[in-house]
Amino acid sequence: MRSLLVPPYSPLFAIMLGWGTSSGCLDVPPESSAATARLVTAWDPLECGDPHRVVVELEDDGGAKLSASTPCNIGGLTLAPGLYKWTTTVSLPTSATIAGGANDVWIFQISKDLVTAAASNVVLAGGAQAKNIFWQVAGQATLGTTSHFEGTILAKTAVTLNTHASINGRILAQSQVALDDNVITQR
Repeated sequence: MRSLLVPPYSPLFAIMLGWGTSSGCLDVPPESSAATARLVTAWDPLECGDPHRVVVELEDDGGAKLSASTPCNIGGLTLAPGLYKWTTTVSLPTSATIAGGANDVWIFQISKDLVTAAASNVVLAGGAQAKNIFWQVAGQATLGTTSHFEGTILAKTAVTLNTHASINGRILAQSQVALDDNVITQR
């Protein structure tokens, strides 16, 4: 199992202060039990002449920087509440868990596409609710055959649910929502 943890400041704390957070993907060898990432902040008074700008980065335990532009596989991760941003396509080849309380919020901002594999699942844990999960996709979102998804998908171009894919949430797209014998619930 892979986990993305960002102590000491939670991404939700950064959202409340109006900061952006970024999330890269940390691939972990199968023999490793978990991956952790540290949220690093630094004042950046030279960038754009704004002395109040804060740079937010993630680094692994060895101090290596994790980039938000790294192609992202979130399969096997346990995602804590907060804001996640990627400048690439996000894939879900296996199941991922969204864990937190009933009032926690997750926002996933994806600059390209969101793609789930057949039979992959987004699983809720710890009281997390689909109504508090938002997937903002600048490209298209494609849910694989028999996959299950949680949350609201807001796609700029299209959302496609392949045969027997299901979602607990909402689907909104500027141009097209394609369905093929799917189940859509909102709880």
